[in-house]
Amino acid sequence: MNEQNNIIYSILSNMPAVDEESLKRILKAIPNTQYSSFEGIFTFCSEYYQKQGVMPDKRYLCINFPQLIFPENLIFHENFVKDFLLYIESEAVSNKSYQLTVQGKFAEAAMLLDNFSNKSKNISECLKIEDVKDKFLLNRKEASKGLKSSIDELDDIIKFYAYRTLNVIVAPSSNFKTTFACTLVYQALMNQQMNVVYLNLEDESINIWYNLLSRHSYEIGKSISVEELKRYLLPDERIPLFSEVVNDWTEKCQGNLAVVSIPEIGSFTPSNINNILLKYKAQWGKIDVVVVDHFNIMNDPVPGMRLQGPELFAYYVRFMTNLSISFDKKGFILIGLSQANREARTVLDKGKNMSTTQIANTSELERSATTVMSLFASDQDRSENHITMKILKNRLGNSGTVIKPSMVPQYAKIGYSINLKQFDVGTLAKPQNFQKIDDKVNELLQ
Repeated sequence: MNEQNNIIYSILSNMPAVDEESLKRILKAIPNTQYSSFEGIFTFCSEYYQKQGVMPDKRYLCINFPQLIFPENLIFHENFVKDFLLYIESEAVSNKSYQLTVQGKFAEAAMLLDNFSNKSKNISECLKIEDVKDKFLLNRKEASKGLKSSIDELDDIIKFYAYRTLNVIVAPSSNFKTTFACTLVYQALMNQQMNVVYLNLEDESINIWYNLLSRHSYEIGKSISVEELKRYLLPDERIPLFSEVVNDWTEKCQGNLAVVSIPEIGSFTPSNINNILLKYKAQWGKIDVVVVDHFNIMNDPVPGMRLQGPELFAYYVRFMTNLSISFDKKGFILIGLSQANREARTVLDKGKNMSTTQIANTSELERSATTVMSLFASDQDRSENHITMKILKNRLGNSGTVIKPSMVPQYAKIGYSINLKQFDVGTLAKPQNFQKIDDKVNELLQ
């Protein structure tokens, strides 16, 4: 089987990655090439797309075309579609121009070749060595100022969360995944002028806003706990204080934030996700960070696809990762919060460190992620107001490092510069002592 056959089989087995415009171009060119026998299959894909709004997957194609036998270990890259289009369009033009020449239609043959030559100038070529420096400088300008966590120990290890990467934060339930995500979002909005879309697959949107506003209240010394907001315990006399926090947020926030939960998303399908991101990109001009809270429950059925369980989850991980690379040409920083499996909880409870094999639905997450970090707060951690983080995967640096930043869960805050060990951290657990803590923090600052 030659290289082009491998490419066409790779494309057919990954049809959901082919856009409608590329499919139209394939159908236009393929009848005049050696691959004309595949025209019926691509025609079926086009008709399927018109009815379902998505391309058929590999399994569905095999059912409808039993003659399709895909080779084992096929690799696929989004550039395969571009390469195949260039190949068949070149062959189609060559064959057509030859036929016109045989018929004596020399002017038409010349026009066909000229048109194709002009069109080909718009097709991207592979990177050449002389372009590497220019590409580096462009990427350095656009994307090297990735998202810092504001936790010095962590930033020393990973430097920053980079554009065009998937970064997984994994923990058992109730171990501060969302709290850490809010720390990252707060840093992006308040200190780095970034725009953030927070896709919340389980909780209400307003609860994420409560986390962030409580964090902000802590930062500006007008403390309102998450518990007071989420349980609606804020007394009447403190409502003006809440208004001050909201107004201060409005004045100081340097970026834009959209928190989108299931009621706004509808169903978590590729087309809905893409439409949401395009909507906010149109409003803001750019998107820098996308957080997917409860990454491990991306399992809404895709219309026309028969994928289920781990295969469906793997499809979503690939889709989101590819989107983070290609969206708006610049891409974005993708943060995925994922649940650890039961085995991981048992390991962590025993004081041991989990591994990447203990992430729920692990294989595709482990393969696609640039960084993977575990979070766990033992009873002792909680009493000392810190959390244990372990770098499970770091493609561009060391992994296996364990750090223990301080945290104030009452304010959805992980990592801070004030040394709370200078006074009784046990008071943090008592809501009635919040003002005393703030007084002490202010005293330390002075």
